[in-house]
Amino acid sequence: RGLLLYYGSTVCDDFFSHNSADAICKEMGYDDGARNWISGNIYNFQSSYNIGLNDVICNSDSWDSCTFVTTSYCGHNEDIHLACKVQVLCPAGQYNFDENAGCLDCPADQWGKGGIATSCTDCPHGKGVESGQGTSEEDCTWKPCQAGQYLDEKTGCQDCPADQWRT
Repeated sequence: RGLLLYYGSTVCDDFFSHNSADAICKEMGYDDGARNWISGNIYNFQSSYNIGLNDVICNSDSWDSCTFVTTSYCGHNEDIHLACKVQVLCPAGQYNFDENAGCLDCPADQWGKGGIATSCTDCPHGKGVESGQGTSEEDCTWKPCQAGQYLDEKTGCQDCPADQWRT
């Protein structure tokens, strides 16, 4: 989160809303909009700036829908501090559960393409992969069969027929 500046001046919270926050984040190139925003005099240096933007009213999350004035009657206790959502790009074999937590390994028996994925994909029935090692379905291999079973490449482990065994 940081102090929001408009051409080197702070932004006042009068009429500021979630639409305003989303529109500003998107205008700055953060496609997912705002994570959150607060107002207040948080930093000692804020008073060294002029307050340059006020009455930011947005009807949607698009900057084109916004109106504002560049005159102000605010104090720095009304300055906007904005945090935009950041897409976390994860390597293959991981996923992004929460942008604050970062990337996590896909659990055992699941694989993940990485990127902006927010979950992993289960390996087909009877197949598995170690945690964080599956980057595609091809990484899922047949799990070892138990004693008394054999591997059928189409269906996985099957019980041995009567009078036959496998250790």
